[in-house]
Amino acid sequence: MNWLSQQKDEHDSIFNNGGDFWLSTKQQENQQNLIFQGKAFQKQAKSRKWEAVHLELYVDKLIKIANNQAEYCNINACYLKKIKYSESSFQPYKHGFRLHQGKQRVEFFTESQDHYERWQSALKRYCILTKFNKKYKLICKHKLNEPYPSCTYKAQRNSDGLFFQIRIIEKNQLDDPILALNEITILRRLDHVYVQRLQEVYEDQVYLYVVYDQYAGREQKFLLPQLLQTPEKVIAELFYKLLLGLHHIHSKGLFHRDIKFDNIFNRFPDCLTDCCFVNFSSADFHENKMHRRIGTPGFMAPEIFKTKQYDQQIDVFSLGVIFYYIVFGRMPFGTDFNEVLSKNEQGDIEYPDYCKISISGLQLMKLMLQKEPQKRCTSFQALNHHWFINLKIRDLLGKPSVMMNQMKMGSGLNLSTILEKSDMIDNSNMSIALTPRGIKKKSQISRSKSSDMNILDQEFIYDSVADKMKSLKNTMPQPSRLKHKSNQTQMKK
Repeated sequence: MNWLSQQKDEHDSIFNNGGDFWLSTKQQENQQNLIFQGKAFQKQAKSRKWEAVHLELYVDKLIKIANNQAEYCNINACYLKKIKYSESSFQPYKHGFRLHQGKQRVEFFTESQDHYERWQSALKRYCILTKFNKKYKLICKHKLNEPYPSCTYKAQRNSDGLFFQIRIIEKNQLDDPILALNEITILRRLDHVYVQRLQEVYEDQVYLYVVYDQYAGREQKFLLPQLLQTPEKVIAELFYKLLLGLHHIHSKGLFHRDIKFDNIFNRFPDCLTDCCFVNFSSADFHENKMHRRIGTPGFMAPEIFKTKQYDQQIDVFSLGVIFYYIVFGRMPFGTDFNEVLSKNEQGDIEYPDYCKISISGLQLMKLMLQKEPQKRCTSFQALNHHWFINLKIRDLLGKPSVMMNQMKMGSGLNLSTILEKSDMIDNSNMSIALTPRGIKKKSQISRSKSSDMNILDQEFIYDSVADKMKSLKNTMPQPSRLKHKSNQTQMKK
C-alpha cells in the first residue's frame, strides 16, 4: 500500500508520525535556540473559563507551560490556521490560532491583534500552511537539477507582489518521503544571509509546496569564466562569505555533504561575491555516527571513500576544491571520470608553480585541502586565517562584541592568527571606550586604521612567524598623542 493512502483527512500531514498531540517533558531546552515566547489563553472545555499559559517556540516543538507542568507538541506536524471570534463570550480574546495534527486540534488566543501577528509571523516558518493557490501565482518554471520528483517555479506572492522560488512535490511520486522531509527539517534550522532561506511550507492532499527565497542570479558554474579573471581581493571576499555561511551550517550541528559549483547560487547577476549555499537534499545531522557515501566525485573529501564515520571537515575540503579551480583554472583530480574517482580517493593534490594569489592565500587553500581530516582546518579556523585579516577587520569594525564572541569560540589557532587578532581587540576596545572626552573620534580611528592596514598588507608576504616578527620589529611604532604629551610634560619638569 502506498504510504500516501494512509493519510486519513486533510489535516493528516506527511510530517505526522501519529501519537498523542501533547507529550510531557522535563528536559530543559537550550534558551539560545528559543525563537519566540509569550503568554496565550485557552478556554477550558468543561468550565468554559479562560486559562493563561506560557508558550515557547523552538525549531521542532512548541512547549506549553501551565500549572507548573510542561508539555510539548511536534510543531512541524501541525497545520496552522488563523481564527477570529466575534461572540461576546470570547471577550476580550478574539484573535488566535489553531493547530491541527490529524484529527486533534488546539486553540490559543492572544491579548491583542498585534500579539497575534507576532505569533503568526514566528509560527508560519515551522508549521504547515494551507491554500497555496490563493496566496501565490506561478510565473515560470526553473530549469534546475531536482534531487527528487519535483518541479521548481518562480512565483509571486499575491499579498505584496514579492517573488519567491517554489518547489512543488507530488507526494504520490515519492517512494519514500524521508529525503524531502529531511531537507525541510534541516532548512528550518538555518537562517543566514549566505544560505538559501526556507520561508514557508504548504501542503494539501496531493502536493507539498516549499517556498524559498528567490534570487536574480544563477548557479556559480555559469560564472566561472568571470571568476577565473577576478583579482585576489575579490576571491578572498567570495570565500570569506562562503565560509561564514558554512560555519553557520556547522554551528547548527549539520553538514551539507555536496558542495560544488551547482549548489552555490549568486544572489544577484552582477555581483560575483554575493552568494549562498542551496540544495540541502544531501545534508544531514553531524551527530549521526554512521553516514553513507555521498557527494560528487571530484569534490568529495578522501575519507568519504574509506569510512562512514566522517565529520564536518568534508565540507571544508569540497569548498577547497572550488578555491583550487578559481585560482588555477583546473580541477585538482583531472576531468576523466575514472581518473577523478581514483585520484579523489587517494587525495593527493599537485599545486602548479604559477599562482595568482599570495603565499598566505595558498597556505589557506592547502589547509582546506589537507588529505588527513585531522590536519584540515575547520570552517571557523579558516575564517580566522590571516589571509582574511583585512577583510575581517573591515567587516567587523564597529562590532567589537562580535569579535570578542568569536575569540572566545576559537581554538587551535596558529600564532600568526593570534597575534593579528590581538591587534583587532586592542583597536576594537578603543571604539568601545569612546566618551565625550574620549581620546579619538570614530573617524580618527578609521583613518589611523588605514595606515595600520598598509602595514598588515606588507605583512601578508611573510609566511612564517619568524619572518613576520622580524618585519614587525623593523616597523617603527607611533606613540599615542596622550602618551607623547605626558612624556613632554615630564621632560619640562
